[in-house]
Amino acid sequence: MSSEAKVKTKKESFGLGVLLTSLWTLVSRFLGLIREMLTSRLFGTSLEKSAFDFAFKLPNLFRRLFGEGALTSALVPVLKEQIDAERFEEAKKLTGNIFAAVATCIGCIVLVAIAGMSIALPFVEEGSYLACIFTYSRIMLPYALFICLAALGMGVLNALSHFGKSAFAQNLLNVCWISGLLYLYFCQQSSELYTKLFILSWFILAAGVAQFAYMWWQIRRCGFKFRPKLSKKEFKEGPTYVVCKNLVWGSIGAGVVQINVLIDMFLASLIGGWAVSSLGYADRLVYLPMGIIATAMATVILNPLTSAFSTGNIEKANTTFRQSFQMLLLLMLPISAILIQYVEDIIILIYKGGEFNDESVMLVSRALMFSSLGLVAFSLNKLIVPWFHARKEVAFTVRITIAQVILNFTLNVLAIIFLPQMWKHAGLALATVISSVAGFLFYLHFAKQEAHGGLKSRGLGLLFVRLLLPVVAMCVAMYALTSYCLPIGHLGERAQSLIRLASASVVGGIVYVIALFVTNRNLMYVLLDRLSNRFRFLKRFNKSNKG
Repeated sequence: MSSEAKVKTKKESFGLGVLLTSLWTLVSRFLGLIREMLTSRLFGTSLEKSAFDFAFKLPNLFRRLFGEGALTSALVPVLKEQIDAERFEEAKKLTGNIFAAVATCIGCIVLVAIAGMSIALPFVEEGSYLACIFTYSRIMLPYALFICLAALGMGVLNALSHFGKSAFAQNLLNVCWISGLLYLYFCQQSSELYTKLFILSWFILAAGVAQFAYMWWQIRRCGFKFRPKLSKKEFKEGPTYVVCKNLVWGSIGAGVVQINVLIDMFLASLIGGWAVSSLGYADRLVYLPMGIIATAMATVILNPLTSAFSTGNIEKANTTFRQSFQMLLLLMLPISAILIQYVEDIIILIYKGGEFNDESVMLVSRALMFSSLGLVAFSLNKLIVPWFHARKEVAFTVRITIAQVILNFTLNVLAIIFLPQMWKHAGLALATVISSVAGFLFYLHFAKQEAHGGLKSRGLGLLFVRLLLPVVAMCVAMYALTSYCLPIGHLGERAQSLIRLASASVVGGIVYVIALFVTNRNLMYVLLDRLSNRFRFLKRFNKSNKG
């Protein structure tokens, strides 16, 4: 059997891909919560912990600039075309070239940084904040190399439609981190925070190695091997050139986003020390459903869009996007409504206690209320960007990202100038929402043009309104239930919040489904048919797709 025949691809399965990606993302979020709880109890807000956080941000910056969306979005469309055409040797050469380029560039940067810190460390006061940063960074910086190479492997697995294997890898960081914390708690006798964090840094590095090793193993199991063919010609033309060009643009776009985050944090710090943390707490709750649903859909949709564009099947691309648009609205609209309507109850249940008092609840509630308004817009931005990535138009998305950043900054300044002191941070959240809505409308406008694929957006606005009506009915039912039908005033605050949220979610969910059948009967029948087919498929999944 030829090497081409040994490569194990899987039949496209959008629904299953989203399900598996969402499942492993949910597990990762849960483990991340446990990790943060254990970390806070062991290290608190000490100087050493602050230095550790800063040191971890350095390799994490490489992950965000190169490893996450940039590398995957640049590689997958080009690699998918090669795989669909069964040009497996070309695909192996392409990934080998990119592997060599990423390993060389990031490896050199890491080595230079470690060398510079090693030279500077003897001249820094022992035990100081800067000395701790240098010490921890020298250990954790190689994590950047391994995590970026792991992201390359993730792109290969996604192109082969092995979404579950790809999504699982994100859990290894939390598993290694938690293992390190448990070791420190039960086995490490030293009480010095410096020593404990020094040990924990090695567990972080081990997490990077584990993710890379896992990806390498899974790629080998699929019969896919990296076969670089390095030459100037490969990087000046052909698939390798296209990927490198898109990777550069994607990294620039990611860099712009990170700069925007830093600007938002700086402006928030001008309001008061409480503003940064209030926005941070709100963001964690908003991005939880986004990570589980929207990010998963954006990851999986890239494959069918790429296949559709490579074969010139614009109708298939439009159908794929429209179905994803429907599913996203079906899930995100009610979640957004619950977050807005029960914002205080959610914050009380998750955060309140200790230093997190009534004033903290009020401040975070205001930020979360406005951020929740943008949950749908944030998610739709995630969904439409793969349309352009599938067409290898990464540079175009960077231009829109820059426009969003400029708009967001302008609105941030206006919010700080004109809004009352205790509402300024909420204004920053609202500015992000408005810029996200504008960004999606920009994307939608340009996607409709023939030069960008000719997305058929007719009827999407009406679909949004039709799906919004059941949400309105749900909100009315939840308000009536919690306002007039629940005599729980004699219970404690946390118990009241739990009962309100749980009962409203159940009743609201029932009303939402009934209203969907009334207003969108045909759509619901189609979804039920797909779900029934999916469950029949899942019964055979373990037998036909072991491993």
